[in-house]
Amino acid sequence: MNPLKEKVDAFNTLYEAFVEECNVLENDGKWNPEHYGDMETWFYNDFLCAILHMIAADGVINMHEVDYLNELLGNTALGFTYTVPELHSVLDEMKEKIDSLFENEITKEYKLLQVLDEQAANDYLDLMVLLCDIISKSDGKIDDAERETAEHLFYLLSQK
Repeated sequence: MNPLKEKVDAFNTLYEAFVEECNVLENDGKWNPEHYGDMETWFYNDFLCAILHMIAADGVINMHEVDYLNELLGNTALGFTYTVPELHSVLDEMKEKIDSLFENEITKEYKLLQVLDEQAANDYLDLMVLLCDIISKSDGKIDDAERETAEHLFYLLSQK
């Protein structure tokens, strides 16, 4: 089996477990959906933001990256799929917002998860590592911009 396909399968399996953890946290009253909204949706947006930021890092959007985006999040309950032109349009319209969310929100949300549930926080981190690895390798090469973007994400998530 293709090593990237194995990582996609691992991501999807871990994502399903993460969603279950979110459901338990909501059911146990540890997550306030009236304040934050649905927990799965909340963190889905983080993963989507990280993927889009990784795809945009090298300034080139190709079909392989879009295919992997669709495989990673298109199969979820919240997922939808993109074409290359649609993704260009989204990134053209939303790049500043995506960059801001990447820089400012992902760390806060990871810290919130750490307070709520250690296992969910660990799974969130593992999912971020997997998606960075998959997207950076999806076009057959890892360039400096992709590597730096992934390293920056890990730096942000390591901040206390």
